[in-house]
Amino acid sequence: MTVDELVKVERHPRFQLQRRWRIALIGVGGIAQSAHLPAYRKGQSWGIPIDIVAAADVDERRREQAYRLWGIPAVYADFREMLDKERPDVVDITLHWQRHAEDKLAAVCAAAEHRCHILLQKPMAATWEQCVAMAEAAKRAGVLLAVNQNARFAPTFFAVRRLIEAGAVGEPFAVLLRSDFPNRYEGMVHDFGVHTMDLLRWFLGATPTLVAATAHHDGHYRWCVTFVVRFPNGAVATATDTTCMPFATEWRCEVYGTEANLLGVERYDDAVTMEPPTVRWVGVDGTEVVLRGTYRYVPDAFLWALCDLLEAAEQGRQPLCNADDNLQTMRLLFDAERSLGLNGT
Repeated sequence: MTVDELVKVERHPRFQLQRRWRIALIGVGGIAQSAHLPAYRKGQSWGIPIDIVAAADVDERRREQAYRLWGIPAVYADFREMLDKERPDVVDITLHWQRHAEDKLAAVCAAAEHRCHILLQKPMAATWEQCVAMAEAAKRAGVLLAVNQNARFAPTFFAVRRLIEAGAVGEPFAVLLRSDFPNRYEGMVHDFGVHTMDLLRWFLGATPTLVAATAHHDGHYRWCVTFVVRFPNGAVATATDTTCMPFATEWRCEVYGTEANLLGVERYDDAVTMEPPTVRWVGVDGTEVVLRGTYRYVPDAFLWALCDLLEAAEQGRQPLCNADDNLQTMRLLFDAERSLGLNGT
């Protein structure tokens, strides 16, 4: 691939929505108020045709915040009552996979019964059985279920995938991922490992045939986990996720191919660093090209995840992170957790 061809590869998500969409949220806690709602407000300022019509949360303080801070006109303690009265087109379910596992499954089933398309905050669920039940509920109802694997829409990782698809590296044969997240999360392997497993699958366009994992854990929040993965075509990947720092640092990826390499740096908290995400293309002849991101991971990636679902519904296609696709990611994650002896696996 020439340098001129390289810089012409589209690295920004583009969506064309043809109608207005009524969106309701189930859960307006931390991730909703730090990422989902800022993303949707930003999208509205850009003219994206979405209306946030209602929200449900069992916490009174959060309902008050949804109304006063985010201007959501109707708030409910019971999501079933909200679905009955508001009849949204799409339900964005942000409930935590671990703390609200049963409620999350119930919310998916209720939304599907009301014929609402569903955007589901990752990871899909705490157990394989819950994941399958969610996918089957959406299929029975004939609605779309998209899992918000927002890292796919992060500027660096979206660009890496587009460049691989365009043939910028030739045939990829190895991927390395390295992430540092703040050391204040429970269930780190499930919560962040799902990003890792999903990105590896997405970059190489295949589901691995082998996954193994090893880890150090201090018994509290500090983790260092390494995954080793092999793909059907012989490609290999290694990934290390840590929560050893008190703050998020860089999220790096390296893709090695027969014709060139990609070195990507994503910054989850770029509002602090004020440095743009970048992808560096290095040809086998030593030629280098630096491609800079054109948008922010948070909150923009959360907006693109919603827009992909809406466009999919309009076009009669499956969303990028559809239920069947994400089941493959979750199976890989559960295999990794089994390797670590976690969650009773």
